[in-house]
Amino acid sequence: MFAPNSSRLLSLSMITGLIGLGLVEAQASSVPVFNFYAPGNWSVGSSGSTYQEWTADPSDSISGVPNVGYNDAGAGLTQPTLAASGAFVAGSGGYYSFSGNYTAYTTVQNHDTISPTGVGTHVIVQGFSTLNGSPSLFPITVTDSAGNVIPGATQLRFDTYGYNPSFPSSFGPVSVEAVIAEFWLPSFTDDFKVTVAAKVHSSLQGLRIDSKIGSVGSGGSSPFAITVVPEPGCFAALAGLTGLGLLRRRF
Repeated sequence: MFAPNSSRLLSLSMITGLIGLGLVEAQASSVPVFNFYAPGNWSVGSSGSTYQEWTADPSDSISGVPNVGYNDAGAGLTQPTLAASGAFVAGSGGYYSFSGNYTAYTTVQNHDTISPTGVGTHVIVQGFSTLNGSPSLFPITVTDSAGNVIPGATQLRFDTYGYNPSFPSSFGPVSVEAVIAEFWLPSFTDDFKVTVAAKVHSSLQGLRIDSKIGSVGSGGSSPFAITVVPEPGCFAALAGLTGLGLLRRRF
């Protein structure tokens, strides 16, 4: 099971103002609309693990190195950089595109000094986005650092763990979605690339990546399977919270 991390104030802007050619992007109004969860089967900072997290904020762009947290278990690895193709950073601080679908991507340095014999890498990715329409389960993929398929790589799960089809904004209701994906990369401890595919008129507002090198026996089977349990009413109650201003968001 995932467990929430420590608290951090989150202020998302629902209105980004005019963008480019007079276009306006609707975003969440000073209300956190998602939670990210820490792995339930290892601790952040444990041997062979990595953790990196980005969150959009009007004063802090999602682009670049992790702006929420980073931990490489003392290995001195370079922090990953989040970038996008076909999108720009909107006034909310999140990636956005009004002209077509786009991708956001980052390459995570792994503890590749560890021999891959008998071990592999478990990767957990969580993302949050406003959407253009109904739930999309916006695709998340993990490849090697060059973008190639990793032999034997398995996607253990891919689920929406939070969704609100009518989150209020000054430009009308918008839908928001939080997803989680788990991957097992057998006999692989090299650097890996995470790619998130997003829809036109959607905005990627948050991304968290956790990884852990482990044995083949435990890494690709049920001990790593997780169940995310959002706080009661996490999404359903949000429509009634818009007047509260800043709320605490857990990391």
